[in-house]
Amino acid sequence: MANKKKRIERELTLVRDRELLKNRFKTEKQQRKDGQKIFLETFLKAQKPNDFNNKNRKSQYLFLFRKVRCLKNRNFKRYKEYLKILKTPKPVFSRPYYYEKMATSFINQAPCRSFESWHMPKSKNDYVLFKSLFCHLLVPYKIPSVIDDTIDRFSRFYLTAESQEVEIMFHMIKGNGIHSFPRLNLEMNSKMNFLLNDAPKHLRLPKAMWWAKIRSMGVSYSIATKLVDNFYIEIATPWIGWYDDLIFFLNRFPDIGKSDLKKILDFIIAQKKDGIYIHVNNCEEEVRVPALFPDFKFKGRTVASVLKYVEKWRAYVQIAKEGGVGGEFKISPIQPMRIKQGKRLIRIRQITNLKNLALEGSKLNHCVATYAGECLSGASSIWSMNEILAVGKIKRLITIEVEEETKNVEQASGKSNRELYKMEKKWLEMWVEKEGLGVVIEDL
Repeated sequence: MANKKKRIERELTLVRDRELLKNRFKTEKQQRKDGQKIFLETFLKAQKPNDFNNKNRKSQYLFLFRKVRCLKNRNFKRYKEYLKILKTPKPVFSRPYYYEKMATSFINQAPCRSFESWHMPKSKNDYVLFKSLFCHLLVPYKIPSVIDDTIDRFSRFYLTAESQEVEIMFHMIKGNGIHSFPRLNLEMNSKMNFLLNDAPKHLRLPKAMWWAKIRSMGVSYSIATKLVDNFYIEIATPWIGWYDDLIFFLNRFPDIGKSDLKKILDFIIAQKKDGIYIHVNNCEEEVRVPALFPDFKFKGRTVASVLKYVEKWRAYVQIAKEGGVGGEFKISPIQPMRIKQGKRLIRIRQITNLKNLALEGSKLNHCVATYAGECLSGASSIWSMNEILAVGKIKRLITIEVEEETKNVEQASGKSNRELYKMEKKWLEMWVEKEGLGVVIEDL
């Protein structure tokens, strides 16, 4: 019985709290409307900025006053139309900066319909009302879905009036083609302007422009969509040169099978994005596998030769999945070494796991990561020569491969496969002599 009374009291308390919250919301909403009405009445009576000196919302008054004054000075006819929005008995927006944004829109675009003919949506959200009024007053023609998305982002304050995307938006709602817009990094023509209307709805304007350009070069809808979806693109992003290389390859071999085409696209996207993230056996989080061929080019290659690179990449990713990121490589009996020379401290030590091997290849821009199989089997060991600069900071110098059976130094190279500097050769010779290793490098 006591539990029942407590439950009833708890439920009654919840009902009372809900009613109090509902009444509070209604009161605040009405206060906001009344406050906005007083704000607009005060604003319309003002003649100069000093009239707002003793007002609580002075900054909001001044921002709106400057914008409306700018509109009045530029185009008095548009200013008179804009006043109808300010003078409506029931305020349209609950926040002043939406009025300021509408004034900015009037500066850029002349109204094509009257305010009186607008049917206010049932929604009370300011951005919904703004977009509805914006499209009614300022959009005279049918627009592509990407421009409608830009209007939506402009309404929600994701874009400012100064952004180039908004400039293009105003340019196109006037009935102009995007190819006639000046200052574009991406050269566009009338065909691309036509294709822009068919761009996928989930693409923003910058990506839709790239999509239209790729489609105009003879690439299919799905391939164009996959390419632009996988890269970060803004309006100021310059056209990527390897796109031309890929598109020329696709047009040269139009009969590529769907399966091979998917493999090639996944491969080139992974290389140009500098790798992919995968799940490995002994790690809960995803691990990044750096690209093996970041500078890969299609020029002069056949489908068969490209697929060989694809298989190398897929085999490497599979090794990464199976090998994991722990101490999976066999530890060599060869000992690491530290060399002290003046103030410089040089360290030579073995790379003992796949993650560090991939990191070495990524940092020094060479293909040492392709030796993961040899390291896992114990056929070879890979060593890194670093200079210790401070606690936790190192400078990678060269990468060394040692064949475990013969104990010979097979390769040694620096960043981008450069040859060794004089001091690096000296330090390597000191390590080779100390450990009794053989050398098959000609210039060492």
